Amino acid sequence: MIQLFSSKKKKKQKSMYHLIREHYGTYYETAVIDENAVLYETRDGASITDSPYAIFLKLVADENYQHLKHIWVLKKDHEEALLNVPEAYRQRITVVERDTLEYVDAMLTSKYVITNSTFQTFFVKRPNQVYINTWHGTPLKLMGFDMPGAIYGAQNVMRNFLMTDYLLSPNAHTTDIFKRAYKLNDVYEGTIIEHGYPRIDLTLNAPKSELQAKLSTFGIVLDETKKTLLYTPTWRGKAVGNAQNTIEQTVQEVEQLTVKFSNEYNILIKAHPFAYKHLKDDERLAGHLISDYLDANELLSLVDVLVTDYSSIFFDFLVTDKPIIFYVWDKEVYLAERGMYLELDTLPGPTAESMTNLIDLLSDVEQAIAPYQANYRSMKERMVAYDNGQVTEDYLDIMFNGKERSDVKQLSLKTDKKKLLIYPGGMRKNGITTSFLNLMDNINYEQYDVTVLADEPKLKEVRYNFDRLNSNVRCLYRTGASIWSVEEAEDNRRLIHRDFDSDEPVIYPERAYRRDVNRLLGNLTFDAAIDFSGYSLFWAKNILGAQANRYLVFAHNDLYADAHREVNGEMPMYRGLRSLFENYYKFDKIISVSPMTMAVNQEKLSEFVKPEQMTYAVNTINIQAILGEHAQEIVEDSKQVEKLIVKEQPKELKNSGEVVFFDNLEKLKNHQGQTIIVNSTDKITSIATLQENNQSYDKVLLNDLPLGWIASDYLSESLTLVVENISDYVGLGTVARKLDNPIWKGNQEGPSENTKVAYARDFKGTYLMFSKLAKTSKGDYVLVSHLGQELGWLAYSSLTRIHKLSRFSPLWLYYRTRANRLAKQLEISASQHVEPFQYYVKNKESVTELPIWQLPDGVTNSQLLESTLVNQYLGEVLETVERVKTSKGNFIGVTLRDSSMAYIEEKHLDILTAEQSLQALKEKAAQQVALEKQAYQLPKYDLAGSRVEPLDPDYCNFINMGRLSPEKNQVALIKGFALFNQKHPKTRLYILGKGPLEEELIAAVKETKMTEHIFVLGHLDNPFRFVSENDVFVLPSFYEGQPMVLLESLTLGLPLLVSDIPANRNVVGDETYGLYINGFEPTDIELGLEYIYLSDRKFKRFDYLSYNEDAINDFYHHLI
Repeated sequence: MIQLFSSKKKKKQKSMYHLIREHYGTYYETAVIDENAVLYETRDGASITDSPYAIFLKLVADENYQHLKHIWVLKKDHEEALLNVPEAYRQRITVVERDTLEYVDAMLTSKYVITNSTFQTFFVKRPNQVYINTWHGTPLKLMGFDMPGAIYGAQNVMRNFLMTDYLLSPNAHTTDIFKRAYKLNDVYEGTIIEHGYPRIDLTLNAPKSELQAKLSTFGIVLDETKKTLLYTPTWRGKAVGNAQNTIEQTVQEVEQLTVKFSNEYNILIKAHPFAYKHLKDDERLAGHLISDYLDANELLSLVDVLVTDYSSIFFDFLVTDKPIIFYVWDKEVYLAERGMYLELDTLPGPTAESMTNLIDLLSDVEQAIAPYQANYRSMKERMVAYDNGQVTEDYLDIMFNGKERSDVKQLSLKTDKKKLLIYPGGMRKNGITTSFLNLMDNINYEQYDVTVLADEPKLKEVRYNFDRLNSNVRCLYRTGASIWSVEEAEDNRRLIHRDFDSDEPVIYPERAYRRDVNRLLGNLTFDAAIDFSGYSLFWAKNILGAQANRYLVFAHNDLYADAHREVNGEMPMYRGLRSLFENYYKFDKIISVSPMTMAVNQEKLSEFVKPEQMTYAVNTINIQAILGEHAQEIVEDSKQVEKLIVKEQPKELKNSGEVVFFDNLEKLKNHQGQTIIVNSTDKITSIATLQENNQSYDKVLLNDLPLGWIASDYLSESLTLVVENISDYVGLGTVARKLDNPIWKGNQEGPSENTKVAYARDFKGTYLMFSKLAKTSKGDYVLVSHLGQELGWLAYSSLTRIHKLSRFSPLWLYYRTRANRLAKQLEISASQHVEPFQYYVKNKESVTELPIWQLPDGVTNSQLLESTLVNQYLGEVLETVERVKTSKGNFIGVTLRDSSMAYIEEKHLDILTAEQSLQALKEKAAQQVALEKQAYQLPKYDLAGSRVEPLDPDYCNFINMGRLSPEKNQVALIKGFALFNQKHPKTRLYILGKGPLEEELIAAVKETKMTEHIFVLGHLDNPFRFVSENDVFVLPSFYEGQPMVLLESLTLGLPLLVSDIPANRNVVGDETYGLYINGFEPTDIELGLEYIYLSDRKFKRFDYLSYNEDAINDFYHHLI
């Protein structure tokens, strides 16, 4: 291997992952591919199993493939995985350790790369490599885009699928999910081979005696006089810290099965890989637990009865024609969280909803399975019809020999649709996002395929906009880090930051960008790549890095003016836009959004563009959204809608005695309960709660075994924390998870839940030192301190990157110093005391502005909520949760309308009496019913703290909507309207939007004494209905690109009053749809308002259908 890095001491040590990416990028184009090398990786290097193992066995045994070299990827300390391989073949294997530079070399140089999952985010298939993905099971659980919101976490799967040469599918069901749920249709350039699973060959062909010998190697000895029962539970834990409950449940279930059936069956359990590492050292499972290194499909050949839940292993087991029983004790919870492709009544076997049910079914298996034989035959025909024990050989014929096999189903999904790649911008609430969403709703998806490349949305506002995106669009988010060499990374830094002398040649690392964008896009190719935002070189270079026939960038505004716009004496957009301008020559077209804006940009940017590059395409509008044709349906009988809340938490039984329980929700609704005698000391774990007919129910485990649904009245939330033992445990960890976990006051004897000191979130991102570990009835806690000050006890699950260190270790001083630095950098500040505080409160009568904090003022990351939210809660009765004392005062935690918690300083609040609370809640409920009948909801108070007056038909109501920023000239609008209102007092102005000039606009409203006539409302959830009920839309901007608000207002039928600038003139024409303001000063705006107020002109009706048709055709034209 070539030595990349000097042994000289670096200022900052690079992580191994950083070194891997650099190494991969450095040799990506030049490393020589070994035509005979085959690299295999299963489950991220955790084992040698599954379909890659089946392919390996066939290749290594067949004399036609003896020239091949076999490289298996294994994680560190996983060499035991080789025991699953027949001894005769082990010497044919070269093992590379995952996440090493040797591993990277193997990835770069192997001709064939095979996995049953995904390769890491740095991997991108090289042009002469063959990538085979076998996947790891027929999907039962929802996958990909079929899971609402889950696609954000499935990016690596999608990009891996897209770059495969061969994607193996066992059946038509799986093929359909690949095509649809991962949006492979139209663009996938490889081949889906639908022909069964190589791993099922192992089930049908495994030699029994050799397999039993292999089992004994892993500590499992089968009694051949008995049948074998295999239990394969799905992992349900959320994190390592919560593993214990799941582990105990699994152990209890195996022990119950062993007690009941050990005379008849060998009882085996094949655990989920994550559960296995917690179970493998548990003595109670010795002789039952199958090693994670043993191939599950080989094991199935010895199994007589399979007990499973949602594991796709049952599909494979169908080839044996042996019984399957489904242990689905948590089916309602699982369906709510994950969903399934199959209905439970179509499963090829009976379902058990408790251990008692399962034992009953296993007591007479033949009788239990008899009613399900038709289901079994149907499912077998549907899911394993191809599996005859020889499918691996057929796959090899195609993938390794290039044979034409007309008897094997092969699918090519790429179509002749035009393929578009688009970067949409940051997807915040602004005009560019609106324009983009509109465009996506107007595209003809019969002719065009659209891929969006963007950052993964983390902000709620951005996720909301992505959720609004047309469902035909394929979203690929930036994942992992760039694969650049050291030199390329430096070239990129200098280019982005313009770190070079004026006479120095600028190096544009085009090859690096192309390589990295291929990584993100799975090697897709496009007809056109479009930077729709057009505001930074960062994303422009990604668009230019794509493989496309044509490159386009949008210019939504006068970009020279944007680049030179000053904010607080600085030009924040100058460097980014200047870098973009300097690379405009790489684009085929620069598309402005109106002819006037094009002319402005062509003139001002003439240094960077050629006239033939410049063109325009007006924005489309979303007619249905503007006119409200897709208003959200209202569920009339909302009381009957079940609200299932999935949350695992320990609870206590209030009393010993008889408890009524229900196996499932159907029996609960039909009052088909059973009784059981319980003791108040029994262990109860609730995994979900449900409201049914005004009664609350919990889905519970009793002593770690599933019981069913019981009324919540039986339970108490206040589970007693019992300290089981305390030990010395010295080290540190980073606070990064479960940030709402409290820090409990305590001493060396352990935590006590009587007093909260602070929350984990107060220390987010910094180190906490710990000195003690407490094992408790609620999990593990550590005694933590910060900067030498002992805080209290924190749940261990809140910490990551944990280091066990002696206080005398040199690293202890290093981390202590780093903690000091982080505390200053992150401005760490914690609360002093937290206590329960459950009342109803209302702001004091004297309060006109109500500051509401996301976190209490005085703690880390505290910040005020947007003022539009703040003022909406003036005069409202709020339920309280807790009181928090900080260095800035006492703050009351209150529940907002969306059920989130926020904080208000106690001095602003009055505590209501019980009688006052009841009356206020009745009034609140009545108001809510009335509000739900309205199409929009105005805040009670605007951003200036003024009570908002509703629209009055006796008034002339003017409206302005858009970003509150300098170019919109809204301060002059306020001052001009104030002059106008003095002459015409029955007039009002409403301003919608948010932006950096919010405070300046509020000050202008107050300065002009217009608080009863001008209302700055912020954002409204449903603005179009409100806009439509106004009389005139006003836009006095200094400059615009193409003002979407004018098109939206015209669609709603409003006349316009606008400044006389090119972009506005392009819409209004020769006063066809409204009138012009002759200037930008307040007096000019006053005259414009007067002119349109007194005018009796009838303006032309806007033909939005024709406009939209012309607009989308303009867009299509530039793609050619």
